[in-house]
Amino acid sequence: MAVSVQANRGAALEDLVALTLAAYERRGVALVRKVPDPWKVVRRGGRIAGAFPERKGLVDYIGVWRGRAVAFDCKECARRLEFSKVPPHQLEFLLRWEACGGVAGLLAWFWREGAFAWLPAGAAARALAEGRRGLGLAECLERGIRVPEGRGEPLDLEWAWSNVA
Repeated sequence: MAVSVQANRGAALEDLVALTLAAYERRGVALVRKVPDPWKVVRRGGRIAGAFPERKGLVDYIGVWRGRAVAFDCKECARRLEFSKVPPHQLEFLLRWEACGGVAGLLAWFWREGAFAWLPAGAAARALAEGRRGLGLAECLERGIRVPEGRGEPLDLEWAWSNVA
């Protein structure tokens, strides 16, 4: 039972992102894809005995939007975006992406408050360097930007990206 719960964690947010990105692709403004995590399947006698990640995944999404490279990871949270849920290698990748001129950050869904926030990678790193273990919605919005509903899409990621880029 725990496996299916773990496997579906974040599915609702990723469904919203998938719908948004598909609309962007149809309009020709972005081509951003989900990055699959590589898994190693363990077999015993022809039967699947288990599976585990082969290596650390980078981030959830990578692509291009209006000529700008975009990389981000999705995080669902109730009231706080906990930095313990952001592996160090992931934040380092996002920081390097940002340093190369790309748009990089965390898309956080504060599901209890029904709000989405875009936190740029640099802002997340500064909060972590300040000793912060996480940020509530108000703090995320001070350091980042609210992601509004889209015009015909669930999320207006374009608006957020253009206002932090």
